[in-house]
Amino acid sequence: MGLSAAQANAAIGTQHGALSISPASGPTSTPASSLTYSTSMACPLGHQGSGLLQIVDPGGGGFNNMTPVNNAVTSPFSGTFNSSFALAIQVFPDLPGKTAELVIQCYTGPSATGTSIAVQDTFVTFAAAGANYSTSASGGPTATSTESTAPPGGDTIPIGVTVTSGTSGTSGTSATATPTAAPATGGGTGPGSNLALAAAGAAVVLTGGGLILLAGRRPRKGADIPSGGP
Repeated sequence: MGLSAAQANAAIGTQHGALSISPASGPTSTPASSLTYSTSMACPLGHQGSGLLQIVDPGGGGFNNMTPVNNAVTSPFSGTFNSSFALAIQVFPDLPGKTAELVIQCYTGPSATGTSIAVQDTFVTFAAAGANYSTSASGGPTATSTESTAPPGGDTIPIGVTVTSGTSGTSGTSATATPTAAPATGGGTGPGSNLALAAAGAAVVLTGGGLILLAGRRPRKGADIPSGGP
């Protein structure tokens, strides 16, 4: 099963820029045998059985393997693709004009067995017509923003914070996207899930299910509340 749309919009790798692609740019028709990858970091302890490079569909969150399994991942490793970017576009027709994450899945066992975690990553951007690609360590969104909440009793809640999270992936693959900053419209959790906050005047639920928490202070428990009279 692939990632949800919300997760697909956030990077699942934890070591951004620790994956490099060569050539870094060129035509998507470049043969797979002419594309190579290398990492600057080993797979983490506990997941040093094997590694596999995948592309994550930014539209639907599906995965497609781009390389053979690498069983030597206890130190920085490298390898050759067995799938071209042109083939990836055939698998995910929404890629032209989009930026997708390339990520190494590190497995507990050899030959991509056991459980996996997404570690080293980089990003690939496809031209609108899908004829060319270019890679960048910071070319896509990341999942590094965190949710801000007020401590018990009140204090200011930042404006424009929304929550999007979930866990899913392919068989033997796990990925979690943490909350990200809300755009001007849209995004956020599903419709109806934040009605309590909206009813309390602490949030506005946007069309399409977005949630914006409003800045303000709530009286602390036991605090005197001035009446409307003199």
